Amino acid sequence: MEVVIALGIAGLLVATLAGTLSLTVAQVPKEGAKTAVENRLELARYWVTRDANSAESYTVGTSPQYGTFAWRDFSGEATVNHQAIYYYDAALKVLLREEKRDGITQSTFQVAADIIQEGDVTFNWSPAQQKVTVVITPTIQEAHAVGDISRTGSLVAFLRYEAEGIVSPPREVPVPTPPPGSQTYYVAATPTIFTGTYVSGNAASLQTADTDYYKVDSATVGGSKVVSWEAYSQTMTAPPTMSQIEVRFTAKVNKKNVAMELFVKDAAGYPPSADFAFTFTEQDTEETRSFYLDAATVSYINTTEVLYLKVTGTAGSSFTLDTNQVMFIAIP
Repeated sequence: MEVVIALGIAGLLVATLAGTLSLTVAQVPKEGAKTAVENRLELARYWVTRDANSAESYTVGTSPQYGTFAWRDFSGEATVNHQAIYYYDAALKVLLREEKRDGITQSTFQVAADIIQEGDVTFNWSPAQQKVTVVITPTIQEAHAVGDISRTGSLVAFLRYEAEGIVSPPREVPVPTPPPGSQTYYVAATPTIFTGTYVSGNAASLQTADTDYYKVDSATVGGSKVVSWEAYSQTMTAPPTMSQIEVRFTAKVNKKNVAMELFVKDAAGYPPSADFAFTFTEQDTEETRSFYLDAATVSYINTTEVLYLKVTGTAGSSFTLDTNQVMFIAIP
């Protein structure tokens, strides 16, 4: 009888121990898979955030590409154009990052493995907020009773000017230091007003970022209130050959929702469509906007050595356009 009882107790202990051991053995690979998934997500977060915070622009891609971050590096003797391209490799089932400098591929490597299908990664671009929302779902495929382990992670990454804590003026793109070797020019003479009434200011008002503004009141054109004037740059003699020209425009208005259009003259005169446009969303808030000219216009200005700029503001009610500083930056 004692032997039978002892065997029964031993059997219960063995069964309990076996169950515990079985659970532990199954749990080890499951926990390992979860850790692996987290590692995939963390690596992807690092690279996407890093590229977005460096980028000046983002271009939505076409399958299998998700999109491209682009920026320029002025730290060396010559400007370097960078691209970080994200795309899906169906054979390897990974999210890849390809980096190019001046159009030449420098490296290609995976930033997230175990991406079973292309749709397990999405890049959603919001141009108004200058942000990219990325959703990634890696899946660790496990055999036997453990089953596949997948987990979805997401991140929101802002392009450079929103990523930076410093903005100048408030709420707008920071004005970067002109690249090495560039030359900055200003408005050469007091502008010619096409539409509107002169209030105050002159060429000197447009050369320094201060409290001295070139002020023009709007006039009625049709059913709209309009300000339109033309200015030209100082003679642009250096650098000897300009590969890029950046125009920076700083101004404010005393009414919200004034639509601005900026035109630069080329060989055919002022273009029918604006080279750059934006809208003042706040009143009495100074904003700085900048844009780059296309190659044909740059070539024309290389010949004439003078840049002509037409500024036009339009609104539904009367307003005053206060322009602070206009800069023309010639980049070799």
